[in-house]
Amino acid sequence: TARYILSNINDFDPNKDMTPYAQMLEIDKWALLKLNEVIEKCINSYESYEFHTLYSAILNFCIVDLSNFYLDVLKSRLYTEKPESAERRSAQTAMFIILDAMVKLLAPVLAFTAEEIWKYMPHKNGDDTVSVMLNRMPEVNAEYNNKELSEKWDKIIAVRNDVNKALEPARNEKLIGKSLDAEVVVYAEGELLEFLKEIEAELAEIFITSKASVS
Repeated sequence: TARYILSNINDFDPNKDMTPYAQMLEIDKWALLKLNEVIEKCINSYESYEFHTLYSAILNFCIVDLSNFYLDVLKSRLYTEKPESAERRSAQTAMFIILDAMVKLLAPVLAFTAEEIWKYMPHKNGDDTVSVMLNRMPEVNAEYNNKELSEKWDKIIAVRNDVNKALEPARNEKLIGKSLDAEVVVYAEGELLEFLKEIEAELAEIFITSKASVS
């Protein structure tokens, strides 16, 4: 996860390229919301010496929230948008904040790896660049907490999981290669139909398909 983020923020300077939180894309705000949850769990784990909880919190965040969803969805934006576009900078801002927090959380239990990551990543003015160990632990940012945003994206991710379940047999039967070969129609009713209709234009990017519509 760190390597992926590092390769996509190599042209990012956190002292001049950071996107203000209010101007960030919603999915990037969601990623910071999930980061907040991880920071809170990890700090509590260190204070109570429950290192297995710290381990599972970071591992789950990297695999489920980042690799399986957020970073996967970001690929199109990172690779196709202009380098200094608002959309790409928003993603880079979120990724930098995530990596900056994650490397500090990992430092006490994965010292050498954390030092290597710290050595290669960009830094904010005021950070001690010599060693990650000479910097303060991250803190929960109240601005990132948004219950409505959390509930909304929980719904979106649930629908995406259903779409992936439908794509897998098609992939196994060689009807498609990767998900971008597919055009998806999501059938829904009631409140879910209304909800999906509001975000229909964004669904292809979220599903990583060539087209997506709601019926």
